[in-house]
Amino acid sequence: QYFPAKERLDFSIADLGIGFRENISNCLGKHFAPEEAIEWALEGMNTTRKPKNGKPGGFGLKLIKEFLKLNNGGLDIISDAGYWSLKQGQIYKNYFKAPFPGTMVNIEINTSDAQSYYLESEGIIDVEDIF
Repeated sequence: QYFPAKERLDFSIADLGIGFRENISNCLGKHFAPEEAIEWALEGMNTTRKPKNGKPGGFGLKLIKEFLKLNNGGLDIISDAGYWSLKQGQIYKNYFKAPFPGTMVNIEINTSDAQSYYLESEGIIDVEDIF
């Protein structure tokens, strides 16, 4: 949903799957508290998927998190009994007494941000090279 007066664009995605913690436990045998499982998934190279075409996974959530931190946006993830949030550059974690049956992700993009962003691996483009 777009909120022009607040200069925000929000996306919400939810599923009723097994959640981060159980998936990590089942696939990798690693055991985390629910909120720590979310944090683990937000780090680069951490994934439960098998490499595809020899390429590792685990960058999607990390890139989203880094972009939203630069953009002054927000990210909320609830999975199982874990809660992880990025608001105004600060990270908050919590544990709920009753688990959520699945995973919910809320992404809030600051539309007033006029900056351009690129991956370090893309390098800086010299304007003279374009013409």
